Amino acid sequence: MSSEIDQLREELAQAADAIEQRDSMLAIVAHELRNPISPVMMSLDVLALEVRDMPLDRDAILRRVAQARRYVERLRTDLDRLLDFSRLRTGRIDLQLAEVDLSALVVEELRDLEPQLRASECELRLTLEEPLKGHWDRMRLRQVIWNLVSNAGKYAAGALVEISTRGDDKSAWLVVRDHGPGIAASEHQAVFKQFERVKSSSHTGFGVGLWLVKQIVEALGGTIDLESAVGQGSTFTVTLPRTAP
Repeated sequence: MSSEIDQLREELAQAADAIEQRDSMLAIVAHELRNPISPVMMSLDVLALEVRDMPLDRDAILRRVAQARRYVERLRTDLDRLLDFSRLRTGRIDLQLAEVDLSALVVEELRDLEPQLRASECELRLTLEEPLKGHWDRMRLRQVIWNLVSNAGKYAAGALVEISTRGDDKSAWLVVRDHGPGIAASEHQAVFKQFERVKSSSHTGFGVGLWLVKQIVEALGGTIDLESAVGQGSTFTVTLPRTAP
């Protein structure tokens, strides 16, 4: 009887773990797929206004359509790559390494984030070292940039957001600094944990964005650091080896 009870407990524990993994996967997929949806809607809204207000600007409409198409393509790509969630959760991320220009990728992501940043009324200041090439996973690095910059736009709405890149022979740095409300020192570690959010924030979300960023950065052999204090904004610094492991 004792062995049967132990076996039942083990099966229940395995079932509970499977449910937890399923819920975690759903939260992360929802978070990553939700990111591009708002810009898609904004682009289509602008397109509708341009079509309504005659005469039509053909070039502007084509640009909006191309932008919306990039967002949809991003959704498809992200969904394909997020299906390897079980590896991500255990720290074994499938990396597709190639030469990537970090500064050019920042510019590309900012182009797609432009509707969101404009809606947040954020002033943007760039200091980019170009070119800044390394051997990284392009799609994963896009996720890092997107999450850090979109977070800055969300939590520091109406404030200055500064983005910079620099490098030396061995490493590259990406720094995203906002001039928003800041994060209390007691919460610095928590923001990088799965399903954790800043307690003082009124924003909703799944609490997986910064956790995801940390997993990706560490898989690339790098680190992410946070400097922040209440009322003084937040600075996230990503350090990457120019040749990933």
